[in-house]
Amino acid sequence: MKVSIIVTYTNNYELMENFLEHIVKITKKYEYELILVQDCIASMKLLNLINKFVEESNTIFHFITDIDHRGYSKVNNFGVEKSSGDTLVFINTDVFPDSEAIHILCKELWSNTSYGIVQGLLIYPHNNTVQSTGHVFGNYFNHHALVNAEINEPIVQQKAIRQGVTSAFYAIRKQHFDLVKGFDTYYYNAWDGLDLSLKVTHDLGLYCMYIPESQAYHIQGSSRDVIYRNTDYQNAYFWTKWHDKIQIDYPKLILIQLKSSDFEPNQSYTIINCSTYPLDSWDPILSNLKLQYKATFTIKRYSKKEQIKLEESFSKILLERASPIIYLTDHFKELENNYRTFKLVANKDDFIIDLHGNIKFITKFLDLT
Repeated sequence: MKVSIIVTYTNNYELMENFLEHIVKITKKYEYELILVQDCIASMKLLNLINKFVEESNTIFHFITDIDHRGYSKVNNFGVEKSSGDTLVFINTDVFPDSEAIHILCKELWSNTSYGIVQGLLIYPHNNTVQSTGHVFGNYFNHHALVNAEINEPIVQQKAIRQGVTSAFYAIRKQHFDLVKGFDTYYYNAWDGLDLSLKVTHDLGLYCMYIPESQAYHIQGSSRDVIYRNTDYQNAYFWTKWHDKIQIDYPKLILIQLKSSDFEPNQSYTIINCSTYPLDSWDPILSNLKLQYKATFTIKRYSKKEQIKLEESFSKILLERASPIIYLTDHFKELENNYRTFKLVANKDDFIIDLHGNIKFITKFLDLT
């Protein structure tokens, strides 16, 4: 197989320098083709840097589009047109893969004819936890799966089918990219890569795979410095396009973890909803998980930025009840600030479920043993 790495950029000099120094070491080792596509008015300093790399290699190619800021979908489709590989690897300039990560992705992609796209494990560089293991879907929501989970957790280290994955770092056969007609150019700066992976899943009937052995650090949000359009119209287009095809796979991810934990399936729980997601929207998810609960409470939050403070919302008597509690949150780290309260009242069977598919038993999560 011949591998073409497609990189589009709008970012600053420093990030591009660091990225190129890193990625070129990998392309030299494996003789990968590197396609660089500019989607901004770049400084002469940045252009001179790129030209230096191009002049020193016969496998690096640089293209400047005729229109400034055409958008992610258009410039990546343009990059594919200029490529010659039968394997396409899309990677953002804020992603720094391990030396073997791209090789592992491509090898996995071609190991099974039912694989359509493969994504590696993306890791936050500041705390070495999960940034993305692919996407997970609920009732009109989608999130990166297992965000901030420890990378050595069994669920993270398990290869898995995902309905959708992120083009920040994924590989696809050129023939499949052509079959789905590439990235949908209606999008400008959001949903592009996820949309492509859903086309592979639902239109081609192939699997999008998460491959934990292929690891890369992701400085999330740095590769496209300037966003010139809001995402509202893109959000509406995405959900209109996909709402009747997307399958709710969130409960499956939760169940995998519950089955491998100390979870007691016949236990009756109290539910405390700390999330910005309404309780009646959680009901079908909880029902799907076959969780039994006899009481429900909600902390009113008007913004995701609003801190969760259990002392301000519930009495100690309620939190010390006989039945264990399931805390529903947007993300499990939102409850970290309640260490004192949990130290006083936490039951060993209390746990947190968040919208990224994480499960955390509180006594273990906060080391309350």
